Amino acid sequence: MKLKGIFKGFSNATGLQLEIKSGDGINNLFNASKTHIKGKKFKFAIPQFSNSKSSKETLEITLRDVNGSAANFQSNGSSFDLDPNTQSFEFKVNTKKKKAKIKLKPSISSSPEPVDTPEPSPETTESSWALETIQSLNTAGVSPHLDETDSGYRLTYPSSGVMQVSDLSESFELTPRGQIDRGADLTVVTSGDGVRRGYYVELNPQTGEKEIYTANITDDGLSLSNPSSTGFSDGGAKAWGVPDAVTLPDGRVRLYWVEDPDPTTQADEVIVSATSTDITGTSFNRDAGQRTTAGYVDFEVLQAETGNWIAVMSSSPETIPAKPQGIYVGSSTNGLDWTIETGNLAPTDKSYLDPTGVAIGANQWQLVMAESTSTLGDRDYTLVQTTLSFG
Repeated sequence: MKLKGIFKGFSNATGLQLEIKSGDGINNLFNASKTHIKGKKFKFAIPQFSNSKSSKETLEITLRDVNGSAANFQSNGSSFDLDPNTQSFEFKVNTKKKKAKIKLKPSISSSPEPVDTPEPSPETTESSWALETIQSLNTAGVSPHLDETDSGYRLTYPSSGVMQVSDLSESFELTPRGQIDRGADLTVVTSGDGVRRGYYVELNPQTGEKEIYTANITDDGLSLSNPSSTGFSDGGAKAWGVPDAVTLPDGRVRLYWVEDPDPTTQADEVIVSATSTDITGTSFNRDAGQRTTAGYVDFEVLQAETGNWIAVMSSSPETIPAKPQGIYVGSSTNGLDWTIETGNLAPTDKSYLDPTGVAIGANQWQLVMAESTSTLGDRDYTLVQTTLSFG
């Protein structure tokens, strides 16, 4: 297979070494600074996936700085250095094809102005996903849920043992409004019958297991009423939960959440789902199969249009500290069969997880997510905001 790629946003690259690996055992080291980089483009030739049982294969490229403190990239007359000096990127290729095209957007020591000039070559005519500058909201928290309001946004997030509810202005300043004293990992939709409905995780005192509950939620986001269990519980598993709810085009509700099929295997989490039996979104049947595999977590559907679905997600925390948690995008035609479209969109010097977002324009979403260091043990989490765009 021939792989062709570019370093997105740069006009030239030098002093780099690339290593490529795949799940079927390919492990070839290339000194790309001497033989495989020309300008901002690079290429690999790797064996065909003759033993692959799937039409999709995950590849990992590791990029290393091999020229010390000298610059690695140029853009608009300025020079930039790879920072950190070792970075990894994942992407999927079709094993049945002889060619594949990829894009890498490395993290650098200082940021050039975005370079989005259309290129005439086939490698650069495709559109791509990108995150804008990530900015702190100056508050601790995880697993946020973002709603749009008349004056900006409402942000609900677990902190200090309760779910905090705050207004988030268009200039991204938080104003506390109250709290919800029960549950965690709240997600809110308007079901097909016009009712604002929350879905959240709570401990069932009778079983001792965490379950996904649903309840009516007031317009101000501060009160839950008429709670009932959806019947989906953790079964004692640790890697479980973080539900996301979305209203389908036909008015029914679909729930997505994380499960761990084999606790003895690291970073093998899957996303599963269930769809409501009617537009009230209170009774559910589990959907067959899995929505994603290979360790994706914190699934959030941003768009659920007929034939055109978009989701954002994070990667497994079980790769830390060797690999940080990143932000990934998936697409689907039906909300059940998903293709992960890109590699990690987030910087690799920290971990990013629990993304939530709302549409703010054509192919553009406002995101809030949690940020932390990529260290083992207890971590401190801070909420941050950014914009996800496709174009």
